[in-house]
Amino acid sequence: MPFPWIDSLAWTAAFGATAEIKGTARWIIRGIGAHKGVVPASIHDLYLAVGRGDAKGFTVPAMNLRAMTYDTARAVFRAAKALDAGAFILEIARSEIGYTEQRPHEYSAILTAAALREGFTGPRSSRATTSR
Repeated sequence: MPFPWIDSLAWTAAFGATAEIKGTARWIIRGIGAHKGVVPASIHDLYLAVGRGDAKGFTVPAMNLRAMTYDTARAVFRAAKALDAGAFILEIARSEIGYTEQRPHEYSAILTAAALREGFTGPRSSRATTSR
């Protein structure tokens, strides 16, 4: 699997001793993700296409990852990769942020780390038409 050392970096991003250490780990993860094409994205344009009737015949699952986020996200990315899955959403609701103590900057870094760890960069079918 790609980036086996990212496990430690993800742990540090969530549980590091200080805010500075956590922030640095998150910054490193996002930088590696950007370099490898693993970046947070919106499906807003997809929703617009569905509304216009330009895209149809599928659903977009949304998964709220609240606990063991890194491990759960790794499982999601493994399954998505094996299935060559298209669009899906990994999210945390605003109401969940408080009791999970996962802020968006941590959450997105952890998801990026999980995708990197599993070598996930999106569905294979989209890579032929997507320039990077």
